[in-house]
Amino acid sequence: MWDDRSVAIWGSYGAAVLAMIVALIGARWLLSRARRELHDLQEDRDQ
Repeated sequence: MWDDRSVAIWGSYGAAVLAMIVALIGARWLLSRARRELHDLQEDRDQ
């Protein structure tokens, strides 16, 4: 049913999708962390 080439193609698509999801989650995490750090710095400056 599945030949080696179709498994390789779908496997590479799966890896690409997984990498994209991980990159998006990582970017959101970094952004929220940077935003929180900036907020803390502004609060420290205001005091």
